[in-house]
Amino acid sequence: MGMNKEFVDRNEATQREVLRILRSDLPAPAAIAAVRKTIEAQYAGLSEEQRTALGLPKPGAANPQLKLAESPWLRDTLRIDPREALQSVKCPVLALTGAKDLQVAAEENLAAMGAALAAGGNTQFTTKELPGLNHLFQSCRNGAPYEYALIEETFSPRALQEIAGWILGIPVTAR
Repeated sequence: MGMNKEFVDRNEATQREVLRILRSDLPAPAAIAAVRKTIEAQYAGLSEEQRTALGLPKPGAANPQLKLAESPWLRDTLRIDPREALQSVKCPVLALTGAKDLQVAAEENLAAMGAALAAGGNTQFTTKELPGLNHLFQSCRNGAPYEYALIEETFSPRALQEIAGWILGIPVTAR
């Protein structure tokens, strides 16, 4: 999105700090205040052009990222470690990610899901990264969330074929 490496690194550090705060045991009002302070500090030095390029609100305007941070659902979700649940899954599993997914690290998450399923004794699982697809399984240029609304494709036919082929390959007794 045209940002230099220094900004990208600083933004990554900010996002990690926000996630650390949201996963913490801080009471909700204190966590929200800490997230607000962290986000405002990150974006304080940006020009209006940079804020616009990043899709950020103007200073003082409502910030959707802060609104999401206020959600009890998000805090609960961030505290979940899915490994335990995955280790108890005994049915066939298909885990797919888009190679251009910027919201979920494809390789890291697929490896972790496969390891957790295997640790639980599940041998009927497939993990696969689909080239050229974003978080919503749309064919895309760069995978950035701003692109989602600009893409006419709702769901990639390649992803649908992958899912259908996997389902048809499961023995009937396991379905």
